[in-house]
Amino acid sequence: MQSESDKSSYNQILKTTSVFGAVKIFTVLINMFKSKIIAVFLGPQGMGIFGLLSYPLNLAVQLFGLGINTSGIPEVAKQKNEQDRSEILYVIKYWNRIAGLLGTILVFLFAPIISLWSFGNDSYSWAFRILSSIIIISSIGNEYELILRGLREIKLVAKAGFYSSFAGFILSIPFYYYWGIYGVVAVIFVSALSLSIINYLYVKKINIRYSQLSFKEVFSRGQSMVKLGIFVVLGDLIFTVIITLVNTFIRHRGGIEDVGLFQACNQITNSSINIVLMAMAADYFPKLSAYKNDWPKIKEIATQQVEIAILLSTPIIVGMIIFAPAVIKILLSDNFLSIANAISWFVFGTIFRISSWAINFVILANGNSKLYTINVIIVNSLLLPLYCLGYMLNGIEGIGIAYVIVMIFYSVIQYFIVYNKYAFRYQKSFFKLFIYGVILSTLALIVSIMTYKSTLIQISQASILILTLIFSIKNINAKTDILKKITSKLKQK
Repeated sequence: MQSESDKSSYNQILKTTSVFGAVKIFTVLINMFKSKIIAVFLGPQGMGIFGLLSYPLNLAVQLFGLGINTSGIPEVAKQKNEQDRSEILYVIKYWNRIAGLLGTILVFLFAPIISLWSFGNDSYSWAFRILSSIIIISSIGNEYELILRGLREIKLVAKAGFYSSFAGFILSIPFYYYWGIYGVVAVIFVSALSLSIINYLYVKKINIRYSQLSFKEVFSRGQSMVKLGIFVVLGDLIFTVIITLVNTFIRHRGGIEDVGLFQACNQITNSSINIVLMAMAADYFPKLSAYKNDWPKIKEIATQQVEIAILLSTPIIVGMIIFAPAVIKILLSDNFLSIANAISWFVFGTIFRISSWAINFVILANGNSKLYTINVIIVNSLLLPLYCLGYMLNGIEGIGIAYVIVMIFYSVIQYFIVYNKYAFRYQKSFFKLFIYGVILSTLALIVSIMTYKSTLIQISQASILILTLIFSIKNINAKTDILKKITSKLKQK
């Protein structure tokens, strides 16, 4: 039986998640529509070119962002008066824009080398030169989002995400239609620009003020934030490097079309689970940062957050596994049906990712950048060799199986590390929900990857999905009384 205090906490998590979740669902749908356009107009080759262009650029954005868009959030959140806030915002602005401008210049200068690394030749140097400007554009857009998140302006962050996704999608259609492969370059640029402009417009609504400081003060006050940020970005950077290397490996052994299939698989998988995780992260990180070193409270917040994540994610995971072929047909095209089993394996692996996701924020909120980096090195030291081995043994599906192995190992090792370092552990209620989630997801995977299809298989799939929905709704209601609230509101109408 949940106490009223616990129910209040769970309700707040659910409320925040629902606000961001609605936007993330819309964003995911928009991204899927973009993928559908690429799939229809350009096919797997176009998806491959999109991946080979976007991953090196994402790498540059992360590298020259210095991790400030993450490490700056608690710095903004903890400022109690306007003067202190305006000073830290100036520090963030100074560091962020100088680094972004430097990144743009370097990407422009080294475009031929980046093209050679990504495509095996310098034929896309022109594309990387054009797109070098998105480094500074993305830096500014991320800076504005940081401000909104640090101030916990939940509705404004949600609206900005909604309109920037919509604008990027609408503007992308004519580029793909008229320019074909060349439209990929225009779409990447327009998406970054629309995000930056819309985030700026919403920051203007809260009348942010910057207090100018001397260069010495800016440098001094920014050092700790940048130090943490560099460790954070190192983690993202390593992962992006790994995926870029995997893309290059696949291109060498299988061609650009296989890169496109891998890209499509990643996009569908990440989009499905990120609906929940990114929606929850928007408020979870600032909340944890307010209780630094208060381990009983951190344990409580982390457990509540990860429980809701499991309950919301499990139906998505089971549904995605069961309906993978249908999702591919709707969101991509029949040319991508070969990755149905791969998607099922990738999505199954995300059930193990959820527990480690919550722990990552616990580590970051307590400023332990070294431990965070160790965790990242552990997972990525396995990712590259196992992905390449999986591809050699069983193509894209082999990579999906490798992902599951890595996520299981990573979640166990990471939990062991934080338990020994901080005596941190989830409350017992989490493990019960997690085991149920794993069992239901495993059943869905076993039934769905069977080559033999029959009416009995379809009935089994439907039964598993119904059981999963009952499991999640029942437990969410036990923690929040959500059904009672919905019934009450319906009666009022």
